[in-house]
Amino acid sequence: MLVANNLYGNLELIYSFFLLFIIVIIQKKYLPLLTTTDTQQTMDGPTDYAILDPPNESTDTQQQHCCHHLLPSSQRFSLPALLSTLLTTIVILTLLILFSFGVIFTPTPPPLHNVLIVVDMQNDYCSECNSPTVSKWALTGLPDVAHHINLLHNSNSNSAQVTISQVVFTQDWLPDSSTFLRRNTYGAEIIRALEQPEGSLTFTKSSDDWMNRLGPKEKCTYCDPSYDDNYHFSLNNEKGSTTTNPNGGRPTLDQYLTSAGYPPAETRLIVTGIAENRCVMKGSIHALDLGYKDVVLYFPGKS
Repeated sequence: MLVANNLYGNLELIYSFFLLFIIVIIQKKYLPLLTTTDTQQTMDGPTDYAILDPPNESTDTQQQHCCHHLLPSSQRFSLPALLSTLLTTIVILTLLILFSFGVIFTPTPPPLHNVLIVVDMQNDYCSECNSPTVSKWALTGLPDVAHHINLLHNSNSNSAQVTISQVVFTQDWLPDSSTFLRRNTYGAEIIRALEQPEGSLTFTKSSDDWMNRLGPKEKCTYCDPSYDDNYHFSLNNEKGSTTTNPNGGRPTLDQYLTSAGYPPAETRLIVTGIAENRCVMKGSIHALDLGYKDVVLYFPGKS
């Protein structure tokens, strides 16, 4: 699939060079006809001549002598050849322009996998979820938001007919010293109103950016150096974390998705959550930078 996608990306360039090649071939074949119609006869057979400027008896002998230059028939000007060359060039240039604007010869791109990213829908961010460690940034209405997200990933009730290939739930997973969203506590769990379909993935982090690569520089060759020399992604022994990343065993989310069959070049991310101005936004921008083909924001109940 990746090879096919790369080939699709280069087809326009291939077609352009192909059409330019045809133009060059036609010019080499037909442009000599503008002045040459019988080269073989000139080389191998008798040559008849056309007088370029017939003699004028009123001129003197020297004038007649200089004007009796003869032009072989093989070098006569050919109007039909000129018209034929111009017509061929116009046709090919027209095809090239139409192709450049996608009117013709535009291959159909391969379909993208739709991966739904549900960002930080956790009990400590929910005012109605009765968490003893609820955050001061908690919001109301999360159960209603969860209802709309459930409709999106439930194929039986998806009115928009969007096929979701994979669902990923991100979770803030903070250390024991934190006053909220502490790892392995009720506050860090995903709210119960949010359905987790079979085969869905969870991904833990301790940064707003769910695509972050923050980690200890000396231990992680693929990481961006973190401010505290600790990892800020894949914090709960994510499934497959020892095999998905050949460089160390702790995958970033893009590595996690690639190992599940959703590489950036073949994937559309549909991102939803409640903190559109923070976590939802930051990870989405980073995903575009990592090469995801489409990143679509879904605001539940607003569209």
